[in-house]
Amino acid sequence: MECETNVLRISPVHSQTTVTLVLENYTAIAQDHHVIGYMFDSAISLGPGVELAFCRFDDVMTDVRFDGDLMMTSCVFGGNVRMSHSTTYGNLSLDCSRFENDAIFNGMVCDGTVSFDHCTFVKKAGFNSCDFKGKASFRSVGFRGEADFADATFFNKALFDRVIIDGDDTKTDYTVFADAVSFSAARFDHFANFYGTSFLKTANFNGTIFNSKTFFEGVSLSNRARYVRMSFKNTHFGIYTSISDVSIEGEFIF
Repeated sequence: MECETNVLRISPVHSQTTVTLVLENYTAIAQDHHVIGYMFDSAISLGPGVELAFCRFDDVMTDVRFDGDLMMTSCVFGGNVRMSHSTTYGNLSLDCSRFENDAIFNGMVCDGTVSFDHCTFVKKAGFNSCDFKGKASFRSVGFRGEADFADATFFNKALFDRVIIDGDDTKTDYTVFADAVSFSAARFDHFANFYGTSFLKTANFNGTIFNSKTFFEGVSLSNRARYVRMSFKNTHFGIYTSISDVSIEGEFIF
């Protein structure tokens, strides 16, 4: 990235050309005489194929349409992120980023892969009713507030390995995992609600730690074309666990 007056030039993903963003107010963050990031005081509009790293956004980000790949690595979102019903037609990556206020992606449709690996959500993380058509990865994410994935549909693999949810409740009510899902070595410090969740392929909870109440009620393990397996090897269950009214065309492994 290079900066002159109010113009920030960013190299698009997989391209030798540049995208030029004209900014009203920004502050360069310097360390040892090197610019290591930018703080934006007003919302900006991002074009397709944009790659950003070590940037800070203090204003609200609202509904956006991304036609190409978007990579925002190690960014900090200081204001609320409200991208409900946004659409991404390429791949979306926000690895190692930090969301300091509510991050609401409810109803977002993602055609490509999605990666939030190693992110931190300080407050609410809302993915209610999202459609993830490509692989979705939330590995090693820290959820310090509510994590809401209720009514979301994962059409491809979903990875939640080593997530730590030490804030409010986790909601996966009526979530559909159409492909394999893994919560291996995850940790739930508060209620984990899997009411009416559908697992259509393998579900891996091996080594998962449930420190509070856990509900697998009305869960469906069913796929006419494939044998479904749900594994809880070396899993720690906390003060209360309820597994009831389960529709099974497969097996539980403990």
